[in-house]
Order: sequence, then structure tokens, then C-alpha cells
Amino acid sequence: MKHSLAILAIVKNCEKTLYKNVKKISKLCSEFSSVKMFVFENNSTDNTKEILKKCKEDFDFFNFWAFNYSEEELHQIAPTLHVKGKLCRIELITHARNFLLDRLKEESNNFDYTLVIDIDAFYFNVKKLPKIIKKYSKGKVVLISTHNSNIAEKLDSIIMIP
Repeated sequence: MKHSLAILAIVKNCEKTLYKNVKKISKLCSEFSSVKMFVFENNSTDNTKEILKKCKEDFDFFNFWAFNYSEEELHQIAPTLHVKGKLCRIELITHARNFLLDRLKEESNNFDYTLVIDIDAFYFNVKKLPKIIKKYSKGKVVLISTHNSNIAEKLDSIIMIP
């Protein structure tokens, strides 16, 4: 029996890798009964938004939300300032992932697996992902990341790939 898969990703200024990586992910569609991808983008200054539109046209499983937050809105989302006076990146990422998790709940809670990925750093062998997800996922939500993450309280299982 095939399982269903939801994929959550955050993007910003990743025009060079976005389409290629979504195309890689599209190969997962044959491994699952259904696949749906939810992407959050905000304040990109490159061609990312246009590539998101192209992905939406080319891939049925692809959905995205794009935002251009004002400085005031960004300070409300991330009130903690970094030592160098910049907004706290972790708070911005947490906001984006929580937004996607909320959309996922609205969409349907019937996915067997939810994969949270760093789409701009997606270096995994896609053919191995279904086996990895099924082997290591203890619950419904799994994070596969090449970076550290501070969203453990929202996830059932975390897989770190060096």
C-alpha cells in the first residue's frame, strides 16, 4: 500500500536551485499515493517568485504562498534583534514553518507523512527518500535537513543528514 506525502519548504532568493530541486522532488510522486508540496516565500530579491509561478504551472502537486513583508511586519514577526542589529533569522524561519504547518492542517490532516526540507540545499538522493522516511519516521511529521533546526516541538521525528 502506498502512503501519502506532504512536503513543506521555505524559500528565499534561491532562483538557481529551486526549479531543479522541485523537479527532483516530482520523482517522489510515483512512490506515494499522493504528494502535495507547500512552499513559503518572503521578500526574495532575485527571480524566485517567477520560478515559483513556473513550478505551479509545471507541477500539479506544487502550491506556494509569497509575501513582501514591510519592515514593520518583519519586526512584528521577529522582534528579537541579532547582535549585529539584524532580525533574528530563526524567528523568521519559525514563522514561515508555522505558517506552512497551519496551511497543512487546513488542507487535510490525512497525509501519512509530512516532510520538511531545505529546498535550497536539497542534495539528497530522491530515490532513497521514501525508504528513509518510512524507516525513521516515528509519527506523521519528519524533518530532513542539512542544517540545525529549532522546530523540534512541532515535529514527531527529525532526521539530520550531514
